[in-house]
Amino acid sequence: MIYCSAFDVTPLFGNTDELCSALSPRERERADQYRQKEDKDRHICALSLLSMMLAYKNGQISADKEENAQIGETCVKILSFSRLEARPLPEIFLTERGKPCFADTEPYFSLSHSHGTIFVALSDAPIGADVELIDEKKRSDRLAERFFSDNEKGEDFFTVWTRKEAYVKMTGEGICSLRSHDTTACDASFLTLPYTDSEGKKYSISLAIKNKEI
Repeated sequence: MIYCSAFDVTPLFGNTDELCSALSPRERERADQYRQKEDKDRHICALSLLSMMLAYKNGQISADKEENAQIGETCVKILSFSRLEARPLPEIFLTERGKPCFADTEPYFSLSHSHGTIFVALSDAPIGADVELIDEKKRSDRLAERFFSDNEKGEDFFTVWTRKEAYVKMTGEGICSLRSHDTTACDASFLTLPYTDSEGKKYSISLAIKNKEI
């Protein structure tokens, strides 16, 4: 089972002190390392959303809205919450590649943000998540030529871009390896969803999970 949720945090910019106070000392220290206040707020909100999704998974809270989707044979529960609240969260550590994880590894999670939207995924298997504002100025043939395979160049730019980022977040390789992976012929399955924030801005959201070995 995969759980995912997107949240528009624009109204919370500059007003995350209460959410931050519920974080562990380690996470508050990490949040303070962001130079830009909005980046810090996004990080705090993403961890708060992660804590709520973990509470949902454990049957402690309900979502305001639930939808179902599929990635291959895996069920995806798309959750919507009307507000963020900070709940207990296990200690988060970083792998050698800098990928965040819980001490016991499972459940796996992935965090992403773009402008005023955060996107969080939670799963019992390795997962990657990415969100990107659909900005036509960024729909670049130059970027496609540099990072996309021939097969990918025929697909929607933001679908491919978010899928590639979700894939490298799943593997923990990082953005430097984007060019090395063809999302049309790799060992992963993808789900791409639309999202619109409170200002009407549209986003592309993608999940990546590793295909089961047969």
